[in-house]
Amino acid sequence: MKLVPPIPAPLVAQLRTHRRCQNAERLAAGAAWEDWDLVFCSPAGAPLDPHDDWEDWHALLTAAGVREARVHDAHHTAGTLLLEQGIDIRVVQQILGHSQLSQTQRYTHVSLELTQHAADRMEEGPVRLAAAVSGPKPYQAAEADAKGNCNQNCNHGRITMPKPTVNAQVRSVPSSGAPGARTLNPRIKSPLLCH
Repeated sequence: MKLVPPIPAPLVAQLRTHRRCQNAERLAAGAAWEDWDLVFCSPAGAPLDPHDDWEDWHALLTAAGVREARVHDAHHTAGTLLLEQGIDIRVVQQILGHSQLSQTQRYTHVSLELTQHAADRMEEGPVRLAAAVSGPKPYQAAEADAKGNCNQNCNHGRITMPKPTVNAQVRSVPSSGAPGARTLNPRIKSPLLCH
């Protein structure tokens, strides 16, 4: 099956202009034209010299102020940029032309932006859960009167999470262990998270 990648609209216009120029070169070359059916070729239709392509690539990197890299590295960058734009990894797989999702996962890299986006999205889960939970607000701040005396909401500097009362709408997930038991995760170092 032949891969037909999607092309952004601005690039389509540039490719059409390039095609018109290439057709003019074909007419000028006449019988000397070598028809290799290439999009990018020499003025006579032959494949480009890889060295010339390499020099053009390095000139482009220099003009863009980007570190030296292989042309192949742009493939990795394209996949990562697509993920940063919120494109599903299966769509990225299709665009990059990979037959296996695992290959796309090796090609793309988790950037700081993706990690921050994931961290920001983590807030959405507890916010929805808090709407279904009744009881005191979590993380109550200590309050004091004008003389510095604590009131009933004071926890003397300790952060506490009150035990919530769950509405009937929230259902518990059955577990295989004893009630309240957690499977310890050896990668979690915080004693607060391993109770």
